[in-house]
Amino acid sequence: MDTQLEQRILSLLSTSEVDPITRLPKPNGKLRDPMKTLDIAKELLGETAKAKDVNPTLYSLLKRKMVIKTDTNGKDPHWTINPQGSMNNQSQLEKESKNEDETGPDSMDLLPEDEAKRQILEYLQTESEPIKTLMIAKKLYGSKGRRKHVNSILYSMLSKGLVSKSANPDNTDPRWIMNQKQPEPTRETQRTQLSLKVV
Repeated sequence: MDTQLEQRILSLLSTSEVDPITRLPKPNGKLRDPMKTLDIAKELLGETAKAKDVNPTLYSLLKRKMVIKTDTNGKDPHWTINPQGSMNNQSQLEKESKNEDETGPDSMDLLPEDEAKRQILEYLQTESEPIKTLMIAKKLYGSKGRRKHVNSILYSMLSKGLVSKSANPDNTDPRWIMNQKQPEPTRETQRTQLSLKVV
């Protein structure tokens, strides 16, 4: 059970105000309107995420009365926080998360997203073969690095075309490689381009 994803879903559904730097919901924000399954997946896991990536977790939360599901025409469910259920179960969820992974984001400082992206690209640039998610996490955070520390950033980079993903036929064990594209212009080439424009 991915208690880290559960916490992120509850946090996302709890508030509509998102911190512009961390892209995490602010703790004292206003309650958010109900969200579609696919919107939750994309918000937490990147643009390429699918509803099935968060469905089991949402239904697990529903079973424990931590979220409320509303259907429209029998399909396309919307999800919202259950204020009573989530308050009662939040401390239990935090305990589960600690037991599952003592080195979660709450117990270590994560890099700002832009800095993490920069370091990931620098690392992938030096590698000729696709790299496992866990290896990337450990490169950024040392032995305490976990896949969940870099997953959402990697999927965000995938949606922007910065990296490519390969995986087993059953879509497990994803590996990442930097997309082969034109190098970013250096200051020298930028100056040359500017002088050409001026002339």
